[in-house]
Amino acid sequence: MIVTNYLKALLLSGITKKKNIKFDVKKSSKVLMLRYDRIGDMVITTPVFRELKKSYPKIEINVLASQANHMILKNNPYSFEAVSHLLKKFKNQIDLIKGDSNKVLKTINMLKVNYIFLDGGHSYETVKNDLNMSKEVIKNNGTILCDDYNLHYAPGVTKAIDEFVEINNLKLEFLFNRFAKIENY
Repeated sequence: MIVTNYLKALLLSGITKKKNIKFDVKKSSKVLMLRYDRIGDMVITTPVFRELKKSYPKIEINVLASQANHMILKNNPYSFEAVSHLLKKFKNQIDLIKGDSNKVLKTINMLKVNYIFLDGGHSYETVKNDLNMSKEVIKNNGTILCDDYNLHYAPGVTKAIDEFVEINNLKLEFLFNRFAKIENY
């Protein structure tokens, strides 16, 4: 059996003559994953979504999947569709805004906002910019909740939040070993 499988693999590799295709994920803003096979295959693929988002926070992940895989994707926090689906029941109360925060936050009237959940880039500069652009929310007695406060691989998140809180004399509360809640005293 081992010899048979080896011969099949050798034959298939000779027939297909695969070519190496150069692909640079750093230059991609959107990824489409095709997964319309078994549920188990989708389950073992979901860590790929997480790792892509960790490595490339601005990347948008879309998945074309079978109906059987729909439930797995529906609850995957790394796809825009999943987040949209989870917030669907709050559609009259929540606006889900997708885009580059350096551009999008400038277009929002922060005087009309009393709560922001920031889960964007993980670099110091990006988090610092997001917080500074959201400062009006705090001035109006609102709340900023930041995700990934304690990520060991993204110390810029913690540094930017700590500096923002200190410079602006704000209250910081650490929640669920993950979130930073920022408010006035």
